[in-house]
Parts: sequence; C-alpha cells; structure tokens
Amino acid sequence: MKITAKNKGFTLIEMIVTVAILGILAAIAIPAYNGYKVGAARQEAVTNLQGLSLCLQQYYAENNQYTPAAGQAYNWIPNPPGPATNDFSGWLACFNPQAAAGSQNNYKYTVTTPNPTPNPPTFTATATPVSGPIINDGALTIDQAGDKTPPNKWP
Repeated sequence: MKITAKNKGFTLIEMIVTVAILGILAAIAIPAYNGYKVGAARQEAVTNLQGLSLCLQQYYAENNQYTPAAGQAYNWIPNPPGPATNDFSGWLACFNPQAAAGSQNNYKYTVTTPNPTPNPPTFTATATPVSGPIINDGALTIDQAGDKTPPNKWP
C-alpha cells in the first residue's frame, strides 16, 4: 500500500500555537530587556558621577576650592545644540563621561557650590536624565562627603 502526502505545509492550529508561544516569549523578554537598559544607563550616571567627584577632589587639592566661582552652576551637556554655557570641561579637564554601551550620553551633569563658600568648601554634583530609557528615572547626586541620593538607585 502506497501512502502519498497531498498536503504539505502547516495547519492553522500549528500556526496559532506557534504565534501564541512567540507572543508569550515576547511578553517576558521585552520588559526584562528594558530593565537591563535602564540599569545600564543608571550605572553610566553612577560611574560618571564618581569620576566627576574624584576630578573635583583633585581640583580642590590644587586650588583650595571646588569650582572657579562659588554660587555658580557648571554644566556638562551631551551633544548640546549650541555652545554650552558654564561648561566645566574648560577647567575640569579630567572629567570624561562614558556612555552606556550602545547609547549616547543620557545625562546632563551639573556641579554647584554654595555662595558664600562655607568652611570647609562643599559641592553637589548632579546627573539629570536628558534622553534614553531613563528619561523619567530622576536625578542622582553626590556631594563632597560621598553622600549619594537617592540611596536606593546607587549600587
């Protein structure tokens, strides 16, 4: 007896099961991937703020102050549309922010010192999200004593 296969291909049930399995996998994988992107971007800010803090401590050791002028906010803005105002790259050359893998720099960095200058001098460095998956994540800060806020977002 000879058996011949007339129909070659997939049945509708097989296609529905395959699409359902792919949908379940996507529902699990996409949120997990987005969580990894947020974590990587936040780690970008943490690493850069720690580097910025070290650069400010070095500047303080050489100049006995954290910034050239007290009460002034200095910024580092990724890919500014025009010339940056109060950009601290001119006097704080050791700060070289690194971007998370596969992204542009997602944060704007700001350094502020109070005026009048207290004794001993202080600073606050802030990373504010400007793009990427962390746009609504909130700012991270570090000060001269190494105090970090918000503490739940720092490793």
